[in-house]
Amino acid sequence: MGEFEEALANFNDALLYLRGNDQINYEQLGLNFTLFSCEIMFNRGLCYIYLQQPEQGFQDLKFAAKEKKKITHDVIDDAIRDNAEVSSRNNLVVWIPCAHYHYTGLYRILYTCRCCISST
Repeated sequence: MGEFEEALANFNDALLYLRGNDQINYEQLGLNFTLFSCEIMFNRGLCYIYLQQPEQGFQDLKFAAKEKKKITHDVIDDAIRDNAEVSSRNNLVVWIPCAHYHYTGLYRILYTCRCCISST
């Protein structure tokens, strides 16, 4: 199983563990972190797109956009607008923010907009 297939399986498991909730708050475990369903769907959608399954991928991105909870989740709309251009470097899928967008979150799989792809 390749890394993207494994990531896809992990995202599917994460959605299962949400049990229909839109988030998991890990504060009770001593962690200052909340995982949102839209973040899982966003990353799963990008996996599908990278695996040449764009229809399923964009379906996940559109669902994720409807479930946004924080301002930082606007990256989902940006990915949809930019057709979720995915860039792979050194066998890792990376997000290179374009000059007009600033985001401090860390994700394993994120998109690269067209202006970034053409400038790298």
